[in-house]
Amino acid sequence: MKVLIFKDIKNKRWTIWNKDKTKHIGYADEVVLKNAEFVVLEEKRKRVIKTNKRFPHAWIVGNISKEKIVNKKNVTYNPFLDEHFNHKGKKVLKAKYVVLNSKGKVFI
Repeated sequence: MKVLIFKDIKNKRWTIWNKDKTKHIGYADEVVLKNAEFVVLEEKRKRVIKTNKRFPHAWIVGNISKEKIVNKKNVTYNPFLDEHFNHKGKKVLKAKYVVLNSKGKVFI
């Protein structure tokens, strides 16, 4: 099942929605996604910058996987510094596997 996941700043967990964002599935501390895409809505990112208030505008879409994956490339995103997710300054758009850990970190 394809899902959309983003970090909930308030409860510090991963929020999971169906791909169309019409149904909230739940929360998770850790998630592994397969065939993932990284999405940033630019107009909403600009609104975050303008209002200095954070709200969901960037997420990762993929299929939940039960596989045990050990990925080591840290992916970051900061709407005030970047227009996209990145790893060491290089744009990240897709990944075969993504690990979202309990510390709020994302690895590919």
